[in-house]
Amino acid sequence: MKQLSYILLAIFTISQFISCSSDDSNGSNDQNLILGKWQLIKVTRNMDEVILSDCRKEETLTFFDNGNIENYFVDNDPCDYSMKTFQYSVSDDELTFSIPNEGINGRTYILKSRILSLTKSKLEFQYFNDNEVGDYPESQRETQEYIKI
Repeated sequence: MKQLSYILLAIFTISQFISCSSDDSNGSNDQNLILGKWQLIKVTRNMDEVILSDCRKEETLTFFDNGNIENYFVDNDPCDYSMKTFQYSVSDDELTFSIPNEGINGRTYILKSRILSLTKSKLEFQYFNDNEVGDYPESQRETQEYIKI
């Protein structure tokens, strides 16, 4: 009987560990976390932080649940902004942008990135591939970090 009590205690303890989830998770499995408006706060290339102009710090991405995204970005400094709407998809930790008519010969430009962090307040991803160049060398991969606004 004592052995049965130990077995039940062990099963209970193991089930508690399995059922608990960590708040430190990057959240990339919850695709709904990406929905909303995000403001650019940091860009890194080849491990070096890019100094952002005040204008670039106003750039935003707005993700909608229908698969559309609005990109508000600096077209030319100083502060000449443009807005473009295109499609995005999230699969596991991969975030893909599909931009019609922006590729070679007017084709759709497909840009792939890896989600490094996705929480209620932070989105960080790194571009690693597009349909024109293929995989980027490590030294040419750009990481962008956003906060939800």
